[in-house]
Amino acid sequence: MDTTEQSLIVGKGAADLARKRGFPLVDNDTLLTEQSKAAYKEWLDKQVQPTSTGHDTLSMLCMDLSGGVAAGVSTSGPPFKLPGRVGDSPLPGCGLYADDMVGAAAGMATSDTPTLICSTTWFLPVS
Repeated sequence: MDTTEQSLIVGKGAADLARKRGFPLVDNDTLLTEQSKAAYKEWLDKQVQPTSTGHDTLSMLCMDLSGGVAAGVSTSGPPFKLPGRVGDSPLPGCGLYADDMVGAAAGMATSDTPTLICSTTWFLPVS
């Protein structure tokens, strides 16, 4: 995103930008396992959100030898979400926060609630 003034692009716009920048795009169907295809078909038939027995979020906090900190979060979020949904994980201050002067924090939730209170979720624990 260092070649544009935008901070977050999703959907067709993101695919167009990736293509323009030379990133290879693959068909989503190539990323599905037989198990995920069956779960999606079942969801289409029943229209009931599957229950989750845990989280798939991975958070990483790092400090370099100079004391600089960084935070990163990766998650796929809830299954079968709406196209174009952006959860809290990639949004600084929502799913993660890092400040060299005070520290870093990252976390997870079972909904997009942190996004609704973005300015305080991970900023306040660090400050």
